[in-house]
Amino acid sequence: MRILLSFFLTLLAFSAHGLELCKAEKGEGYVMEQLAEMTALDAQGQDKLKPMLAELKKAAKMTEDQLLNYSVGLLSRPELSKLYAERMTHGLKLMSLVAGKDCDAFIKTRDKLAEVAKREWEMTFKVISADMKKYK
Repeated sequence: MRILLSFFLTLLAFSAHGLELCKAEKGEGYVMEQLAEMTALDAQGQDKLKPMLAELKKAAKMTEDQLLNYSVGLLSRPELSKLYAERMTHGLKLMSLVAGKDCDAFIKTRDKLAEVAKREWEMTFKVISADMKKYK
């Protein structure tokens, strides 16, 4: 999860740069609104994820290492692996659009990325909730 988080933080930095390219076309307020939305999405996900993992750790009587292995194992879950791959694909495309300076294409790709990120967080919570039921 930490590896993914660092990738997405890097992606956020590229997104900020891409939105700077759109500032002249869309205006300062638009840029700030988009940055706030991107930051909030993953922050909300992380805020919800931390207590869920703590609860799972307690219910399953996991050690820190076991919890880390569980978190990394989420990447290979069939329900999540496709969403992770889709998010990475849109993220890499977004990074390439920064160099192309195509504001409209950048915004469309950023919107797709946000949509996939939302579905990814929802599925992550669903998978963890299902796993917790096994221990209750």
